[in-house]
Amino acid sequence: MTGPIVAELLQDLEAGPIYDDAGRRSLNEVKVGEIGGLLVFVFADEHPPPHFCVKYGDESANFRISDGAKMQGKLDRFERNIRKWYKKNRAHIIEQWNLNRPTDCPVGDFKD
Repeated sequence: MTGPIVAELLQDLEAGPIYDDAGRRSLNEVKVGEIGGLLVFVFADEHPPPHFCVKYGDESANFRISDGAKMQGKLDRFERNIRKWYKKNRAHIIEQWNLNRPTDCPVGDFKD
């Protein structure tokens, strides 16, 4: 797939986050990692407590950043791998969470 639209989209993605007139990010999903076929995201302007989301196909589950405990969702067969990945990547998850908080986010930065 090529063409001017694809080239423009790729350029926009490489440019980084987009901010609206109020200075808030308009992109709300940031991929922070992969665990095999699982995708790990943090979202801007989220509800408490600070957490990350793991998606696999149409399934997803949320996990607390503080301790990696599952909050909700169904990825039971992958939880052991998710916990192992979380332990190795906790600092990166926190960094991405804090980098992607909009100024008016009700949750704010994660503090250990």
